[in-house]
Amino acid sequence: MAKKNSEPKEELSAFERLYRTEIEQYVQQKGRMDYLPWSIAWRLLKQCHPEATFEKHLNAEGVPYFPIKGGKGGFVRVSVTIETDGKALTMTESLPVLDNRNKSIDNPSSFEINNSNQRCLAKAIGYHGLGLALWTGEDIPREWAGAERDAFLAALPEGWGDPSPMDKVNYICGTKGWPHPSEVSPERRAKLIEVLTKMG
Repeated sequence: MAKKNSEPKEELSAFERLYRTEIEQYVQQKGRMDYLPWSIAWRLLKQCHPEATFEKHLNAEGVPYFPIKGGKGGFVRVSVTIETDGKALTMTESLPVLDNRNKSIDNPSSFEINNSNQRCLAKAIGYHGLGLALWTGEDIPREWAGAERDAFLAALPEGWGDPSPMDKVNYICGTKGWPHPSEVSPERRAKLIEVLTKMG
């Protein structure tokens, strides 16, 4: 008779389940930046949380855009709600309406407003965990590579951050507001390794 495995299964939070969802096959690239299309992000979220909903917030005129007084651009806002532990959990994100050079658009078209709302939707989904690593250090390419990256990862303790130590580094730096290791000096990088090691 086969011996049953007595070890309890790991109970993952809704965030961890979404964060660990495989997205690599869906990631696309614009310039040097990776991104997850909003339609795929929404499909993957609904597969995990069929009850999920989103809301594009509207201004007083019923338009999903909030201009800044003085005509200096504006922003959009989107909320995404899922159910976890029997409770509704809502994440809301606001994004400025930007052009393809990440410059604010003073008088955006309806097309530009819609694009920003869809990007905002993807980011609000990311706050629930799905594809979050893609948003870590938005101005930094995810594919930081080469000898510096390899040396940085090799200096971390064996098994640290498995199965994706670079994703964990990106996540910690992003949530703590720390500079990405690709942006700092070797001395600062060594200090970051020391801090990450202590964090486990």
